[in-house]
Amino acid sequence: PFNDVRFPLDLKENNIIISEPSTGQLLFYSDGKKVIDRSHKVLPSAGNLSGSASTMYGTAVVFDPDFCNRYYLFSVESQDDVPPRKIYYSIVDLDVIGNGGPLVPYGDIVTKNVDITPLNVNCAEGVYALPKAGNTLESWIFFADREENTLYQYEVTNAGVEFVFSIALKELMPTLPPKELISL
Repeated sequence: PFNDVRFPLDLKENNIIISEPSTGQLLFYSDGKKVIDRSHKVLPSAGNLSGSASTMYGTAVVFDPDFCNRYYLFSVESQDDVPPRKIYYSIVDLDVIGNGGPLVPYGDIVTKNVDITPLNVNCAEGVYALPKAGNTLESWIFFADREENTLYQYEVTNAGVEFVFSIALKELMPTLPPKELISL
């Protein structure tokens, strides 16, 4: 891995970059364990996040619907961690001074490692985010239980992060008939 001033992350499978939508200016990036600001320094409170650099699709970021410069960062623990593997969120607030100054703040973590894993769930590696339809900054968060093959859906709204529902994957994707019954 490239662990020096130019590459402060453990570059493996899990990296996410967030930029300002209208200008493309870098805001921050993460490997699930750390958050790096646009000056390429670890945010002061952003070390030791509960995520992992070695989880495929193990990090997702969505807007905080209440604050224009805040983001929810979701991360999944490593496969090497003792089961059950959990999913967490932290909140990055770009209005906090962090490594910047009063006129140009670079942000910091204001909420860290909040566990949203349902009881007795062993999360699969991926966490996925989708914006809700319409004129909103609200989002959907999805992840799966790797042992029960169940999909979990949460939403990020003005009220925070809340569980919506879970569904067995076999209900979403019923098994196909045997090959001999499938006509081409």
